[in-house]
Amino acid sequence: MSCKQSDYLELMYSHPSEEQVDLIPIQTDIGNSTNLQRLADLLSKETSWSVDLETFKLNGTSSMHEIRRLSTVSDLTSRVHVATRWVWYWQDDDGCWEPYLEGVHKKCYHVALSDQLEYILRADNNKFVTIHINEHSYSINGEEMTQTNKTTGRTRRVRRRPAYTLLCKTSVKFDDLFLTQPTEKKYLKLPLVPLSSEFIFVEGLLEQTLAGLKIASIHRIQNDHLWKVYQNKKRFLISLNDGDTTTINEQYLFHGTSHEAVNHICAENFDWRLYGTNVGHLYGQGTYFTNLAKLAYTYGKRNKTGKKVMLVVLVLVGKTTVGQANMSFPPTNASTGRRYDTTCDKETNASIFVKYDRDEYYPAYVVKYSCAS
Repeated sequence: MSCKQSDYLELMYSHPSEEQVDLIPIQTDIGNSTNLQRLADLLSKETSWSVDLETFKLNGTSSMHEIRRLSTVSDLTSRVHVATRWVWYWQDDDGCWEPYLEGVHKKCYHVALSDQLEYILRADNNKFVTIHINEHSYSINGEEMTQTNKTTGRTRRVRRRPAYTLLCKTSVKFDDLFLTQPTEKKYLKLPLVPLSSEFIFVEGLLEQTLAGLKIASIHRIQNDHLWKVYQNKKRFLISLNDGDTTTINEQYLFHGTSHEAVNHICAENFDWRLYGTNVGHLYGQGTYFTNLAKLAYTYGKRNKTGKKVMLVVLVLVGKTTVGQANMSFPPTNASTGRRYDTTCDKETNASIFVKYDRDEYYPAYVVKYSCAS
């Protein structure tokens, strides 16, 4: 595989819910590399390829090839800088993959039970291990990758995946994690790994106001065109305020919607004419966002499995004023001579924000979840 293809597969493999992914195209400027030329010749024989992350097979419409993933040693057995951190997961009733966090093995309490499974089942090459979580005892089969309740006999799937790490910077911006976007794709939807700092950050945004939250998945949205348009508008607004970055008032806001609307939003951005009718346009005829996840929850629609979807959106809120239902754009701000950036539901402690320019918001994350509230 090329470096870009390998990086993409490694990212997808680090997420436990990913089983089969499309292979991104090989770059056109392969230079004089004989290996890359051979790979390009092979891939040109099929219109599309996918990779099975469980069996490590490269599948075309009429052919199949085995591939290998090379890995450094586990960080539990080596102190080398590039050692791999492995995380063990079990699959719950909703099909979500949950990491092993806390439990007991041989009467010893472990905060990182996942590390104990890695050490016992891989470093020591044991086939079975018994663990205790709360009042239940489970037998973990490290070969068949199953978890069996020793009382009820119920068996669940177990999965072991590497933690994805970024080696370059200690401070990471949103677009630092962007991949090369294939020209034939309008956007990429990249899964966040549970327990990663980015996953915990997004989860924390929702948990501030949404009790009983259970996240099934979080995906980061990469749409190079929408991101460029958003950044250009951001720079323009900063220039209008003599370089004062605080005036743009950039925030993460929420938008609840249906599962069917997500793909169009990720590809083309929000369009109030399509997705704003359910709020009645009380504060203006634009796209509605909220800083309360519990409010966005009320506008989400469940799919057949009972899960809702919410978008976490980067929004240039700027200066706000209370909106009216008949507004097709914000009124003029007397202090600046320019229109307000956003209308809202009230002057102070606003919770609803209405945007009128599509280049002033960017759909950053898609969260699929359920909630007890």
